[in-house]
Amino acid sequence: MDPAPDPARPPARLPAGPAARRRPPRRSARRAAALLAIAALAGGAPAVARKPTEHVGDWAPADAKEVSRFCKDHTTLRGRLTIGPAWTGVDLGPLRCLQRLQGDLVIAEAPALERLDGLDGLQGNQGVALSSVRITDNPRLDSIGGLGAAGLKARDLTISGNPRLQRVDGLPELVSGGSITITGNPGLVELRGPTGHKPGVALSRLSVTNNPSLERVTGWANVARVDEIEILVNPSLHTLGGLPDLRHFGRCTLRGLPGLPAWTFGLSAASGGALHIEDNDALTALPPYPELMRLDELLIRDNDALVALLGIGGRPGAPPAVDAVLVEANSALSPAAIDALLARLSLPPSPDAVRVRLNGAEPRP
Repeated sequence: MDPAPDPARPPARLPAGPAARRRPPRRSARRAAALLAIAALAGGAPAVARKPTEHVGDWAPADAKEVSRFCKDHTTLRGRLTIGPAWTGVDLGPLRCLQRLQGDLVIAEAPALERLDGLDGLQGNQGVALSSVRITDNPRLDSIGGLGAAGLKARDLTISGNPRLQRVDGLPELVSGGSITITGNPGLVELRGPTGHKPGVALSRLSVTNNPSLERVTGWANVARVDEIEILVNPSLHTLGGLPDLRHFGRCTLRGLPGLPAWTFGLSAASGGALHIEDNDALTALPPYPELMRLDELLIRDNDALVALLGIGGRPGAPPAVDAVLVEANSALSPAAIDALLARLSLPPSPDAVRVRLNGAEPRP
């Protein structure tokens, strides 16, 4: 018969095992977990940080608070970024959180905007070229230098209707297939065209028109081809340079430039479609195109001070081939100067290839 257990003696400890190690959590641990859960539901516990994602779609923020909310979730935008009538800031400083933009940048009709500082967060935009940059109708904008700090590339550029803008410089580098339009900026005095992002860039269009205060134009290095060039109705323009690497143009028109005595713009071209020089009353002599070997059409019309055409002509012994020539209504241009030009060209035998009328020393109807 087994002896009765001694109540004063503690029971024997069982060997440790898996069941023995699985102990219920202490009451204090359970209480702490419950408190944390309650705090999280009440918003008292810090939220787990979310990784910013790409926003797909257009976005038109109004102020810094809206940008801050956006950038908590996104640092990349795939779509159109518009700084427009709703924007209240004088610059773009709140947008420094934006690291990548794939699409279009539109800055239009922003009533308070004075500067474009604030896009430097893009820092080259991770190598992605913008589809377009459009800066239009901003009544207080007087500097676009902030674009230069961002180191961007773009296909199409438009700057128009900005009355206080006096200098255009630091534009995004151009990529092939794009165009640039600078038009209707009443206060613009100086334009430095953007550089091609690499040698050999080809553009569809380059247009500088209707800027009444514009005096100087330079730039556009690395651009080798432009399908259409328009430098039109800039009455204060007296210095026209740039396009030092141009090799071909489709159509080039210089018209309505009464203060321009000469130019160094695009003189390295070797071939062209049509060259039209019209209504430039300060022009006395055509500048040299020493590399020009092929031209579809040459039109020289209504340049009142023009007296010499020695600029058009190829290398010695290699006259440029020109399909059609029209020299008309140049009141100071003599028949001898016109004959000297024609003698330096290789013209087709057709009598319709050359038309000369209403120039100096010629009877007018």
